Amino acid sequence: MISTSLGAPKAFSKGFDLQDVADGFYGSHLHVYSWPGGEMKQLIDLADTGLIPLEIRFLHDPSKDIGYVGSALSSNMIRFFKNSDESWSHEASLLSLSSSLP
Repeated sequence: MISTSLGAPKAFSKGFDLQDVADGFYGSHLHVYSWPGGEMKQLIDLADTGLIPLEIRFLHDPSKDIGYVGSALSSNMIRFFKNSDESWSHEASLLSLSSSLP
């Protein structure tokens, strides 16, 4: 099972404040657990490309250990996948570039 480190309820229940990101109340990690044991096996640090990861979606092929997570603040899509040694890795698959509007 893989879950995200979206954020602390005390941060998002009062409304979004960018300072809460700087203060560490929102995350940038994926947590990999054994199932059904519930033991955390790995912490995947998405760094600045994965700020405030939201929902996880796996491919619709049960034989593939590949999924995607959208990052709310960085507006990127991150692909995560299982390696041959059973560890998990990630890479940014879609990066949103900053731009200013007229």
